[in-house]
Formats: sequence, structure tokens, C-alpha cells
Amino acid sequence: MQFGAQDMAECAGTAHTTMVPQREAIVATTVRWLVGWPRLNLRLLAGERGLDQPLSWAHGIELVDPTPWLSGGEVVLTTALRLPRTTAERVDYVERLAAAGVVGLGFGVGLSHARVPAAMIEAADRLGLPLFSVPLPTPFVAITQAVADKMAEGQYEVERATMRSQQRMTRAALADGVSAIVPLLASLLGASVLVLDAQGVVLAGEPADDVELYERVLRELADVRDRGEHFSVGRVDERGHLMIESVRVTDAGGGVIAVAKRDRLTPPEQMLVNHAASLIALDIGQSQRSRDAERAVRATVLSLLASGHILGAELARHVRGLGFQPDARVAGVVIDGLPDPTQVVERLERVLATQGVPYLLGEDGPRLMLLFAVTQGGRTGPVADAHEGVAEKRPPAAAAEQVASELAEVARQHGSAVSATGLGGVVSLAEADTSLRQAHHAARLARAERRALQTHTGLRLHALLLADQSPESLRALSALVLGPLQESDRVRRGSLLETLEAFLRCNGHWETAAAELGVHRHTVRHRMRRIEEITGSRLDSAHDRAEFLLALSARRLGSTTGSSS
Repeated sequence: MQFGAQDMAECAGTAHTTMVPQREAIVATTVRWLVGWPRLNLRLLAGERGLDQPLSWAHGIELVDPTPWLSGGEVVLTTALRLPRTTAERVDYVERLAAAGVVGLGFGVGLSHARVPAAMIEAADRLGLPLFSVPLPTPFVAITQAVADKMAEGQYEVERATMRSQQRMTRAALADGVSAIVPLLASLLGASVLVLDAQGVVLAGEPADDVELYERVLRELADVRDRGEHFSVGRVDERGHLMIESVRVTDAGGGVIAVAKRDRLTPPEQMLVNHAASLIALDIGQSQRSRDAERAVRATVLSLLASGHILGAELARHVRGLGFQPDARVAGVVIDGLPDPTQVVERLERVLATQGVPYLLGEDGPRLMLLFAVTQGGRTGPVADAHEGVAEKRPPAAAAEQVASELAEVARQHGSAVSATGLGGVVSLAEADTSLRQAHHAARLARAERRALQTHTGLRLHALLLADQSPESLRALSALVLGPLQESDRVRRGSLLETLEAFLRCNGHWETAAAELGVHRHTVRHRMRRIEEITGSRLDSAHDRAEFLLALSARRLGSTTGSSS
């Protein structure tokens, strides 16, 4: 966080101290100030312990019972023209004013009464209600005007202080964006502040580890999301006041700002929150535009590499500005089976950013292609040891598989439950295109066999032999060997293909295949004889079994590739 030295000095030690002048503290003038104002010549007679009560207004009223027209916080001014005659009624008058929340009683002397009745003085002192005499030369309007001037002066100070705070936030935003705005706003309000992006990820928080506030905000957001893109909500519970406001940038961006405080926000504080929301929106918008531009560069470089327009040997020069070192080891990843790849792009980027590795990422139809750095300067991934401050060393292939596993999990959680991820080998930048091709082959096999992740090192020979074949070639190869069985199953509603797959998968064990299919072993033997009769192949021949295995693999790969093309 880097804002001005003056701001840093002002902010020091104010983590939970309100810095914005409160309306109650400045605007609300006290009775003590009013009685002590020398130009009015007022004289306090009773109720000294109530002098520090803030007053909202000074009001001249001559009714015997003015309480129906009072809201509390007023100083009542009276000439006592209609004051009751009996002592009990006069005490009752004082008690009614105190019960109504009146904070002071000004008694005009020299007109109907030469002095304030003793019973009223005693009652006011007992109730802690300041009672003061107003000399005949002091008009009530002068008292009212003095209160109005003092309140205007206080309001002006609040506005000036609020403006200074807004300027400080603007300077902080220019220096360090949302990460500087949030702690400064929290110190100004004496509150906890949290900012989330559109996906609910924390952009900044003060205090940074307030998990309770984060969970509280998420619960509230679950209820208000249906209110539209622009919303503001307030909640009050035993923990205090919570305010959440949307921060909109574009149709696809934005987030929320949440403020939690024991007391309700005053109007000046609300102005600061609104100002902070505007600054945060600008910062998010600028960051989003920068991310979009960088994302386009990454996707373009990756597309050129995959299409052969950039040779692997030239890649280092193009990706140096994206964090790749010339000696970096990289691995390719392909994620297949995504109905809308754009839905998971930001989440995948977040995984890679958390890992702290440079990467390229781009769309290829229903697939996503990635290339990420596995080693930097001979070390694998910056996994720091918390105690020794050193990077944990792991085999490059294991480090790459860990990252790919996290990417595959994100793809299945947020993209498609049947998505398939393929991981290529760990290679130099000059061989990056090779790792991408390996990842593509692995993803095809993963999807055919319904796996979340398939590494290139786990590919079988028959998968590698078929990997570069077109969908049409794969289907033709499958039909050449398996076509007669498919036709027999269609006409007879049989299960010859299913039985053949189970038999080969169980390494030719009759009982195991029968248990898997849920039939008697003699049924399996009968079906296998039918397969030999229809195809002219022999299942005790290694050559014929290999041909069946290739044909079945081609059938799976051809069907999967065709559906995702």
C-alpha cells in the first residue's frame, strides 16, 4: 500500500477509530455551550448534570402541555404566561418536559415572573434537566438564531471533513487501487470493510482475515442476487449494522462492497462509502480491461503455437513478457467436453495465478488449451516452506500433474461434470508444441474412457497409434472390424459388442467376464463362438485380439471426437 506520507501519518493507529466527524459530535450543539454563550446572558439555575446533552433545536412555546408537539432533544423556551398556579402543577409541568426528552428549559424572567419558581428549580435539579433564566433584554429569537448558526457551522465542518476524507481516498486509489481504498475507508469509519468481485472472490478486506464477515456477506448475497444488478441492502442484528452495495462496472464485471459497524452509518459516512464504491468501480474496470488485453495476448500466442505459425524454438521470445524464463520447462493441457469454455476461464486463471506460474490459455472450439511453466531456473513451482523460506523441490512431472489435477477439478465443478483433461509431457519451450499435441491425445482418451484427467505418460500404445487419426478414419477402421457385430446386434437386439469388450477387458477369463455382464459363463462362451463365426477371427489368436482392441479403441475415440468437433 503506497499513498502519501501525510495520509500514512493520519492513518497510523486509527484502525478502529472513527475519523469522519459525526453529526452527533459536531452538529448537535450541547446545552452547556448554549448556556455559556456570553452574548445571551443566560444563567443556569438547576440540572447541571444534564448540560452535555446534545440539543436539536430551541423552541419558544407557551402551552401548558407542549409535549405533543415535541420530538425530543429540544430546549423549550417559555415566558410562563400560562404557567399553572399551584406548586404541584408546576412540578408536573417540569416532569412532563423531562419525560418527553426535552434537554433544557429556558424561563423568561421580567415579564410575567420576576424570578423562576423555587419548586420548578428543585424539580429540574432532581431530574437532571438544565433550567436557566433568560433575561428580559434577550429575545427568544436570539437563542434560536444562535443554535441555528452553531448547527450550520458544525454542518459545514462535517462537509469539509468529508471532502478531505474523499480526497484522501482518491489519492489512495490512484496510488494502489482497491487494496489501498479499503483499509483507509475502514479506518475512517471505524468499521470492517470487505470488497468482493462478481464471483464472490475477496479483492480486499480490513481486517484481512475477517472470515465471519465474509460468510455473513455471502449469506446475504444469496438472498439479494434476484433483485437485479444494482442493489443496496442493510441488515441489523446483535452484531450491529451491515450494509452491502453493488459495485457495477460493465454488464460482465463489478462486485460488492460491504461495511459492518456497531452503529448505523451517518449521512457523511454513507457519502464516503458511495465515494469508495465509485473509486473501486473505476479500479475494477481498469483492471478488467488490462486483464482482457493480457488474456487476448496469451490466447493469440497459444493459437499461433498450436497452428504452427510460431515454432517452438521462437516461443521464448514471444512469451518473455508474460513471465516465462528462457530456460523454463512447460507442460501443455487440453480440457475437452466444455459446453461453454468461457464459463471456466477466470476460475482456471485463478488456479494458475495461485500456483504462481506463468501460463498461456486460449479456446479451441469446445476445448481449452493451456501451456504453463513447471520449472523456473531449475526449481519446480514456488511452493515455499513456511519455516525455512525455501522452495519445495518436486519432480517436474509430479508438479505438472498436481496443477493439471486442480485444473481438471475446476473444469468439472464449474464447466461440465463430464469434462476430460489431458496433460502433456514436461518439455522445454522449444518443444512446447509437442506437449500440446500430447495433451490433445490424452484428453481424447480421457473423454473416451470418461476420466477426469489423463496424463500423456499413461497413454497406451494403441491410443498413441490412433491419436492422429481423423474422426472419419477412426469410424471407418472401427466399422471394418466391428461392423458385422454391430449389424447383428441391431437385427437380433443382441449384446455381442458388449460381450467382446468385457471379455477382452477381463483378459479372456470366462467367469470374470460373465460376472461383469451378469450372465452365465456358458452364455459368454456361446456369444464368443458367434463373434468368431460372424467376423472370421479367432479369439485365441494374439493378432486377432489386438485387431479387436484397436477397433474398439477406434470406435470410442471416433465417437468422442466426432461429438466434440
